[in-house]
Amino acid sequence: MSIIYYPAPLPNSETTELFKQLRESNDIKIRNQLVVHNMRLCVHIAQKYLNISDLDEITEIATLGLIKAVDSFDYAKGVKFAAYASRCITNEILMFARKNNREQNMLSLEDIISTDKDGNTITWSDVIPDPDDGISGLLEKYAKEADLDTIVRVGKRLSDVERTVLHCCLHDPPLIQQDIARQLGMSQSCISRVRAKMLKKLRRVLCESS
Repeated sequence: MSIIYYPAPLPNSETTELFKQLRESNDIKIRNQLVVHNMRLCVHIAQKYLNISDLDEITEIATLGLIKAVDSFDYAKGVKFAAYASRCITNEILMFARKNNREQNMLSLEDIISTDKDGNTITWSDVIPDPDDGISGLLEKYAKEADLDTIVRVGKRLSDVERTVLHCCLHDPPLIQQDIARQLGMSQSCISRVRAKMLKKLRRVLCESS
């Protein structure tokens, strides 16, 4: 299934206008239009999880996540839909993976699913976020509410690598750990540790600013 089979994404302004119309009219045609024009994002994310299932099945699951994103997105919050939809799609795929593994009675967060370029093992715990850790909300709060003083303090607390990882997490759509590791030329297990330290420092600074 190729990305080129789907229409290109709409400009942010047009996407926002369609959401306004959808919330006012609940028009199924507008809903479908928003889904279709974001199918390239579905396939792009699905291609990163081929270790779970084949592309067709993962794309179907990703599409469910996209539909949920369209139905629940609040354009008034000022968040870009692509960033919001990416989280919904990824969460839907990972929930599918957890369910499948639970049914097979073989899921362990320490199960090895791959290795990085240095030969270090990659487990589920490295790629599946804790649903209760509040990471998405933390990053969204920082992106929307941080003033200059907070940004400066965060910059002073973080190392160069931690700052780079933070920028990758704030990317639209957010980069997953595998992409960050490839971009920085580091192992995914190392990026996982750096990310955890960065989020701990970021949470501390935002708590101080509250």
